[in-house]
Amino acid sequence: MKNLARKRLLEIGLPLPRNDDWMYFPVSKLSSLEIPAVEDSSIENKNALGIETESNAAALLPIAFGAYPKITTIAPNETERGILKNRDEFSHSIFKVSTGAKLYLEILGNKSERNFSCERIDLELETDAEVFLFFHEQISEETTHLTHIRITLAQNAKIHSNMLFTGKGISRTSSEIFLNGNSSFADYRSLAILTDKASEHSHLKIHHNARETKSTQFARHFLSNSSFASYDGSVLAGENCPQVNSSQLINTILQDNAKVSVKPNLKIYHDEVECSHGCTCGSFDEEELFYLQSRGLTEENAKKILTRSFAREVFPDSLPYSKRISEELSKLGF
Repeated sequence: MKNLARKRLLEIGLPLPRNDDWMYFPVSKLSSLEIPAVEDSSIENKNALGIETESNAAALLPIAFGAYPKITTIAPNETERGILKNRDEFSHSIFKVSTGAKLYLEILGNKSERNFSCERIDLELETDAEVFLFFHEQISEETTHLTHIRITLAQNAKIHSNMLFTGKGISRTSSEIFLNGNSSFADYRSLAILTDKASEHSHLKIHHNARETKSTQFARHFLSNSSFASYDGSVLAGENCPQVNSSQLINTILQDNAKVSVKPNLKIYHDEVECSHGCTCGSFDEEELFYLQSRGLTEENAKKILTRSFAREVFPDSLPYSKRISEELSKLGF
């Protein structure tokens, strides 16, 4: 696959500031990368992981730089739990979840000691498979990390993605979900808690390629100091895909000199769909602050309560990873 990835990467080139998907990301961080030369790729699988048509450089970089694919297969109707913790500069992990199987997967942020690292994760869900995913990206200061997650779902398969972004570095996480089977489902939830000069860039594309598919997006940002976040969420409903149901909701609380860019995007090619999106951005609600202070709380404690509620609402107690997420939020003071 590496030579196909190199060939495709040479075709599309490394990201430039004028690329819409990378306009807020400091692409100068990638300028030192030199794409390896293409060798003989005639014997490689030309349909592997959509490499030949891939337009996202982050999805190609780990493979092009020779990351050895680590493949994990979950047997039919089995239930397994796992933790993924990469330490390599470039890494590639593939999970094949067979028919009727369940996977509970916790992905910890890459711990490479290098200032730049990049990883790709592929999840392939067969019929009636279900995956519960908790991804925690915690980037150290002066560090840059790229993550690309590609998920394909067959009929009645389900993916539950829970994403938590913290730290003081620079990260870009792109997720592409393909609802290829009838009645497949994707639930995406993310929370970014950033401070100082940290920046986090989320790019999500959900492809509804079958009938009666459903997807939900619920993203929140709590940004303070000079931190920055961008969120680009796209939904594509195919022309032969009736009864698609999709919703997006993005909320942001800004403090100090923090900034955010939000871009919800709907591309609908069929009349029989139900799609919606919403976005709010601002500081704390003055009426809520006044109410709590009128009950004897200081302004500082009132803000802590509202912040804790704002953060924890993303991950309800009914989620399998709610306790684990709660532990991480408690470490952050939420």
